Amino acid sequence: MHIPSTLEVLLRHWNVPHEPLPTGAQEQSDYLVSLGRSRFLIEEKTKLDDADEEAKRARRLEIDGRALVVKPLVRRNRLSAITSKAASQLESSGTRYDHDFRLVWFNGTGPYAKAHVMQFNAGLYGKVGVTGLHLPVRVPCYFFGHSDFFNHAARIDGAVTVYPVENGVVPMLCLNPLSPRFHSIRRTKFARKFGRNVEDPLLEEREKRAFILSSDTY
Repeated sequence: MHIPSTLEVLLRHWNVPHEPLPTGAQEQSDYLVSLGRSRFLIEEKTKLDDADEEAKRARRLEIDGRALVVKPLVRRNRLSAITSKAASQLESSGTRYDHDFRLVWFNGTGPYAKAHVMQFNAGLYGKVGVTGLHLPVRVPCYFFGHSDFFNHAARIDGAVTVYPVENGVVPMLCLNPLSPRFHSIRRTKFARKFGRNVEDPLLEEREKRAFILSSDTY
C-alpha cells in the first residue's frame, strides 16, 4: 500500500496537481508539479535521526534519567550531501521533462525535526547570526560560509522545508537569490501558496532585517 509522503499530503491539501515520476536506471527526481503556467521538478528528501546517536541517548536516559542533546545550527556535510544528490537528480530529470523550476523538498523528522530543518537551511544559505553595536537584535547574514545554493545556483531554484508541529506541519519556501530564475519563481502561484512562509534574502536585506555578504563571484 502506498503511503503518501509529506509533499503529497500538503499538495493535496492545497489542491495542487502533482505527478509522481517513474523510477528507472538513471536516478531521477520524484515529482512534477503544475500550478498556473509553471511546472516544477521536485526531489523529496527526508532526514532521519542517526540510529547510533538515538541508542546512546536512550542509554543515558535509562542510566541518568536525563540526556543532553546538542544540535549545532550550522552547515553539516551530511545535509549538504543530500542537497548535492538532489541537484544531480533534478538536473537528470530536467533533460527529460519540460519544466520551469527545480526544487528540493526537505522533511525534518523525529524529536529534533526542527533542528534538522534549521541545519539544512543554514547549509543552503551559508547563513550565520550576527550582532554588533548598531544592531538591536541578532540578525541573519547570508552567504557568510559555504553555501549549497551558491554551489548549485544553476541547478536549484529553491527548497521547501517541512517539520511537524502539534496540529500539522510548518512548510517554508526558501528561495535561492543566486538562481537565474529567482525573480520568476518569486511571482508564481506556487510561491503564493506559502503566504508569509517564504524566505527571500533580497527582501530581508532591503528591509534591513538581514545582511548578504557580497562577493565578486555572485
